[in-house]
Amino acid sequence: MAQDIVFNSPSWLPVVLYYLLSLAIVFGLMLGKVNVNRKHSRLLFIFYTLFVFGIGAIQFCLAIHGTSFLKGFLHINYDIDDSYSIRFGAFAFALLSFVATPRNKYR
Repeated sequence: MAQDIVFNSPSWLPVVLYYLLSLAIVFGLMLGKVNVNRKHSRLLFIFYTLFVFGIGAIQFCLAIHGTSFLKGFLHINYDIDDSYSIRFGAFAFALLSFVATPRNKYR
């Protein structure tokens, strides 16, 4: 008699996708920082700084609110409340994204 095999371990694929996507976003933010610092435009500096803070805020909301933020704002149906690696990674990537804030050279 054949028996069904049941795997109770959670899937690692969403965690890997989250980390790869977050690393790509942080890398893109760092490239944007270099370009904004090179252009010397005050308006570009202001908008890019707001954009970086928005990305950091999304990561913080993901870490603090978890699944309710993921379903309500991003419309992704995945339960991250039990995935501590994504929650703590969101804190780390939020803090890391603030490193991509361009320098204020306009005084």
